[in-house]
Amino acid sequence: MKNINIISTFNQICGISTYSQFLVEALKREKSELDIRILAEKAKNKDLIKGIVKVPIKRTWARTEPKFEFQIKENIVHVQYEPGIFGVDKRILDSLLNLKRRKNILVITHHVIAEYEPFITLQKALSYLADAVIVHSQDQYQALQKIGAYTDKTMIIPHGTYQQPEIIQDLNQFYPNLIDKELIVIHGFISADKGHHLIFEAFKRIMDKYPNLALAIVGSPHPGHDRNGKWILRQYVKTLMKFAIKNKFEDKVFFDLGFASDARLDSWLARAKLLLYPLEQSPQPIHSSSGNIHRAIGVGVPVIGSNTHRLKDLGDNAMIITNNNPVELASAISYILDNKNIFDEYKEKIQKYSKLTSWENVAKQHLELYNKVIFNNPDSRFFGCWRMIS
Repeated sequence: MKNINIISTFNQICGISTYSQFLVEALKREKSELDIRILAEKAKNKDLIKGIVKVPIKRTWARTEPKFEFQIKENIVHVQYEPGIFGVDKRILDSLLNLKRRKNILVITHHVIAEYEPFITLQKALSYLADAVIVHSQDQYQALQKIGAYTDKTMIIPHGTYQQPEIIQDLNQFYPNLIDKELIVIHGFISADKGHHLIFEAFKRIMDKYPNLALAIVGSPHPGHDRNGKWILRQYVKTLMKFAIKNKFEDKVFFDLGFASDARLDSWLARAKLLLYPLEQSPQPIHSSSGNIHRAIGVGVPVIGSNTHRLKDLGDNAMIITNNNPVELASAISYILDNKNIFDEYKEKIQKYSKLTSWENVAKQHLELYNKVIFNNPDSRFFGCWRMIS
């Protein structure tokens, strides 16, 4: 294996950027001699990833001008494809075809499968052009089949899971009332489709039963929102605060608003009793895994979530509620807190799943894939039918 060229957003507040950053770090830990080059639209730091791994970053890819092939070091080209980032510009297909003609090996990771045009056509073309395709779940694999994409060279590699560090910050100095509290932690970008209001309404129903239980809201509005969108989300947060005050549990809600550093988020997650994800189903038919969820579940506490595509990859390792409403959510929280055997069962399940999908294991599966396409397909486009199911 000579060179790996990763085409992705990088060093910005973006799920794909974070994914690529964790992946590159893990790849370099597994095989330090790898020559990895990042082709990024934006790069705040040209040489370092979190001060750990030295990787050259080139500002050569742009959504409007996807002509990046002249910057490629020939060998493996790995595209972290997400429809919302790459858009509908089909010139990327021309660039990738040119790279194929120069005997490069093309790997595509489909982070999102969109079941509507024009993305169906683009995803089918990318899957056909690639020497290997990665999706994160069986649900995504089936979605590729449904849209008619070529799936015989598709490998299922789960989204990597961040492993919680042992050393964390003490939050009690910032939030004195945290002492003796058991926390339900809700983290990530704040928006109505994440179900914060459902959690508040559910909490109202159970707060008297669990006097030491509290909510921690850690997150910020999405940076991609325009001024009007950010105003709407500020109003949403104000509505949550007013609801807590009206129902007399404002002293049991801890807001940490803004983009939390890794250390800060780790500190909140380390205090978590439960993680909740009552996510709403997307209005568009899309299939994806949630990087936000995989950033947190390594803490190893039970997870309760809604029946959406973004939680499909967790399988039975999380408690999934059928109807995404406050009554059923409150019932699920009570059920898991009142039954120690059930609590311990889901805790053990998510801990095993988190270790199975650690970034180290995900990196090893990527290296296995890279080696397979190199040794099985030095010159041709297709190397056979195989999949890895985690």
